[in-house]
Amino acid sequence: MQEKSSAPALARGLEILEYVASKGEVTFNRIKEETGYHATTLNRLLKVLIEKGYLAKNSTGYCLGTQAYILSKQNNIWDNLVKTYHHKMVELNAKHHITFILVGFDNDTMVVLSKVIAPANLAMLEVGDKSTDLANFPWGILYLAEQEESSRKELMDKSLTYKKREMERVTEGQIEEQIQQAKKEGAVDDQGYYFSGRRFAVPIRSKSGYLLGALCSGVFKEKVDDINIKELINDMKENIQ
Repeated sequence: MQEKSSAPALARGLEILEYVASKGEVTFNRIKEETGYHATTLNRLLKVLIEKGYLAKNSTGYCLGTQAYILSKQNNIWDNLVKTYHHKMVELNAKHHITFILVGFDNDTMVVLSKVIAPANLAMLEVGDKSTDLANFPWGILYLAEQEESSRKELMDKSLTYKKREMERVTEGQIEEQIQQAKKEGAVDDQGYYFSGRRFAVPIRSKSGYLLGALCSGVFKEKVDDINIKELINDMKENIQ
């Protein structure tokens, strides 16, 4: 269930919409069991979502409605990022033989928007993955470098409390080192501090200079010598201009 919200009914409705979207098609009982909502509350929320066209009901359950489909087809900033950079990622992948991902930033959250994988190299995250663990990813470091000191400290502290998955515990000093690198060089090389891989990220900005996302790549530590890191980062920077 949703945490406390300034608009509880809206938060509940969005939670149900996201849940149904993740399942494709789902029964009332399963929605009730997995969201924890009382049947009466759930019925009321489903009724509104159906009336507005965001959900549809058929003989076997609930699925996304036509309004959700229409919204998904609208031109938006994230679609534009993918359209602009995916083919460039394909070209970079062919040249450097490592995996590239495209990340978008939204409300202190990073989301993987696109990916081009090098099968024999670091896999990295999957499209659709979201995280607020900003301090443990070089693209997250780019985001932290944009924040005011108080906000950055809060986000860093939050990251450092997360349980790591096969990752080394980095120090605040190592994180600060990368933040300064981001500010000075407009790129982050995580130096392999975190795990058996090395990752790189360069910022993608709007015309007004606002940080929208990042172009990112990664390589196994044992294959670092197979690439020219300076050339790689320069190529990544050139492809976001």
